[in-house]
Amino acid sequence: MNAPACKTIRNIGIIAHIDAGKTTLTERILLETGCIAVPGEVHEGTTTSDYLQPERERGISILSAAVSCPWKNHQINIIDTPGHVDFTAEVERSLRVMDGVVTVFCAVHGVQAQSETVWRRARRYALPTLAFVNKMDREGADFNAVITRIRDRFGLPALPLQRPVFRAGKFVGAVDLLNGKTAFSTVESLDWFRDWQQDPDEILEFEAASEYLLECLAEVDDEILRCYLNNEKPDASLLQEALRRAVRKGALIPVFCGSAFHDHGLSTLLDAICDYLPEPAWNPQLAGNPCAAVPDEKKPVCALVFNVSREDWQGTWVAVRLFSGKVSAGLKLRNMR
Repeated sequence: MNAPACKTIRNIGIIAHIDAGKTTLTERILLETGCIAVPGEVHEGTTTSDYLQPERERGISILSAAVSCPWKNHQINIIDTPGHVDFTAEVERSLRVMDGVVTVFCAVHGVQAQSETVWRRARRYALPTLAFVNKMDREGADFNAVITRIRDRFGLPALPLQRPVFRAGKFVGAVDLLNGKTAFSTVESLDWFRDWQQDPDEILEFEAASEYLLECLAEVDDEILRCYLNNEKPDASLLQEALRRAVRKGALIPVFCGSAFHDHGLSTLLDAICDYLPEPAWNPQLAGNPCAAVPDEKKPVCALVFNVSREDWQGTWVAVRLFSGKVSAGLKLRNMR
């Protein structure tokens, strides 16, 4: 595939500590994008990406699994990686074929041991990163505490692009800090939003969060800094461009929130994947690219096998990232390593 066509492709991975909700997030994304009609459940052993029998029996991911889905004229290729420490090598292999990652954090437990391990592996490959704080519906969920832990543990600005809204201790939705748009989990939540709009304390907190977003971007982007110094308010499109540049150079981490199990926050996350994470042709010098070439189907084939599995019912299954060239059925390739 040529570089222009690659602009609408996103090759991403989902990484996290075990039980943060990676596989559930992957399954609900497939549902959100219309790839499946009924979502499987991890505890029932019916999810798409946990297809091995041991995975279905234990309720954990053992091998990385690749799925693909459409979203707003984009094709998103997702690798659901294992979260257990015993399978870190499996995550490492998969990172080599990604162009960006979504790191999932539990809203209750925050940054955990394996969260740090896989994060640092992703940084080794200079992969642009988004963060998704999952399980916001759980008792004890603390979005601000997770943000603080990310900043402290990883030494990068964790920049929330949403502000969660709670009513009577229940997570009911989120407000977009870029444009003030809302995403609520139920129709009844709209009544709470009307109350939120009239709450002086909520408005002050929203304005403070928006100001912090602007300050963080001004520290890493010259265009936003110019607006900030001139007391100009940049519009949402200018902020998005600045975010895109900052994410791709690894200067900050946009953070989103929601509940994968309850299908909340997924459309916003999918939009962010398309808007902020890069296309395959953006940087051919990434550490995982074995040929350091811009994607071009007219060039010799350069590909990397990142997963091999065998099942009695399907034989040997090989997952490959194609960096350049073109492959078709019956083509014979030589392993140069």
